[in-house]
Amino acid sequence: MINKRQRILAVSILAALATMAGPAAQANDDIKFKGGGFGTLGATRTNLDDTEFRTSLNQAKGADRDIDLGVDSRLGLQGTVSYKSMFSVTAQLLGMRRDANDFEVDFEWLYAQFNGVPGLDVKLGRVALPSFMVSDSRFVGYANTWLRVPPLVYTGQSFSTVDGGQLGYSHSFGPAVASVQLTHGRTKIDTYIKVDGAAYGMPGVIIPLELRATEPSVTSLNGKLEWGDWTVRIGQVKGEVEFSGGRPAFDDTFTGYGFQYDNGTWLAMGELVKRTTSDNSADSDAWYLGGGYRINQFTPYVMFSRFSPEAGTTGKSSKSTAVGLRYDFASNLALKAEYARTDSNSFFTFTDSVSPAVADKKVNVVSVALDFIF
Repeated sequence: MINKRQRILAVSILAALATMAGPAAQANDDIKFKGGGFGTLGATRTNLDDTEFRTSLNQAKGADRDIDLGVDSRLGLQGTVSYKSMFSVTAQLLGMRRDANDFEVDFEWLYAQFNGVPGLDVKLGRVALPSFMVSDSRFVGYANTWLRVPPLVYTGQSFSTVDGGQLGYSHSFGPAVASVQLTHGRTKIDTYIKVDGAAYGMPGVIIPLELRATEPSVTSLNGKLEWGDWTVRIGQVKGEVEFSGGRPAFDDTFTGYGFQYDNGTWLAMGELVKRTTSDNSADSDAWYLGGGYRINQFTPYVMFSRFSPEAGTTGKSSKSTAVGLRYDFASNLALKAEYARTDSNSFFTFTDSVSPAVADKKVNVVSVALDFIF
């Protein structure tokens, strides 16, 4: 991760560029600055006190019977300084619940970009790791119909950024646009899980673990085809995962297939992801299928998601069903409400999933959120 000194330096550079861009743009239209932001104010509660619902392995705590304001809430600020529409520097600061902190700010994006050749896009720095259909906007609630991306699927790949480079190319074929993207670099994240002590010779004891997961070399290749109302995607992320605490490293391959249909009224979207590891410790399949129907400013929707580990691997089969309603009451504001019924045995989404007190229970998760962009 970017350390404190690098954060201060990066913010200072971006602020200086933005300051210079203002007067410079008056004399030279080649230099431009664009800024904006997004955010979510969310509230979540469940019907259990024995475990806490969360949306990332990076969250050490979540929501229970008491209303929680940190599971889904976040605030992002983004700025871009460009020169001649060929070179640019982009920074995105994202504040949300991380680790044991209710609100922690870090750089989600920080990269230099070159797109002076038609169809070609080159980025160097911290970029999004494109593991899913909406990897670039998974934290931008306003950009997604649902209140949140399905945790049973998206938390299976908790790495969201890469420090390295990204090369993309797109080309039009009549009414269709095809694109391919190659990403390479390194990444890491702190994870919080609880395990059954039987694996450590302490049966009946639940052990909390704080582990740093690192991929010192990760490569992603994905392709996308957009044609009319349809979008289809296939991608793969390959790397070697290392955990703190002495666990042996293992090769990790994450393959995803996705589609979206959106004609302005009807919306359907789904993804299937398959994870395989060299030690077979985390082999699994996960999928979701969601659909919605826009009625003026209202969009009712439904989503089904499943997680299925291979026999003998970490975790248990889990499923979730969610229904929700989105209300776009202003051009940059959306209010959402969602009810989900999900299994408690997924360590991706519940902090105490291995505890006998919550094993194989159905949990009701009720959430409301206000999404905004500016």
